[in-house]
Amino acid sequence: MNRVFKRNFWLCATLVTTVVLGCIVAKNKFPALIGSEGKNIIALQFAFTKERAASVVASWSHFSIEGFIDAMLYDYFFALSYALLLYALLVRLVEKLHLGRSRYKTVLLLPFVAALFDWFENTIEILYIKSANSISEGLFFMHSLAAGLKWLILGFVFLFILRQWFKKRFFQK
Repeated sequence: MNRVFKRNFWLCATLVTTVVLGCIVAKNKFPALIGSEGKNIIALQFAFTKERAASVVASWSHFSIEGFIDAMLYDYFFALSYALLLYALLVRLVEKLHLGRSRYKTVLLLPFVAALFDWFENTIEILYIKSANSISEGLFFMHSLAAGLKWLILGFVFLFILRQWFKKRFFQK
């Protein structure tokens, strides 16, 4: 197999895997995701205190909580999948634009840092929902901080990809 085929294969494989896992997670977490049965997941991610988190979880139905818990295993794989997809996109972009991997080494690793924050966030949420007393107030604060950092990093990565793509598409000859 030639190099271009391998690169395209891995890019397509990670895209399909990310979409499939994203659909599974969204299906199971849907009521909690959109807040149709109370406050949404974003409210839990940014609760910062156990008291606020308790009000979010209390607003969910039993069905929402079960769906949330059932989707967690897939959510761990989803985080790994989107990290691999974003990494593949970044590598492809860096190589096509001849930017040099060594110069953008930190940017290339950011999707994996976001996935680690996502895993930490998911672990604390599962522990909190299973037994709120097992989580300290400080740990729950760190959970919300990790959620914020995850979203900040993912936003930066998406903006970097868009900026480089537009730069190549419209401003290079």
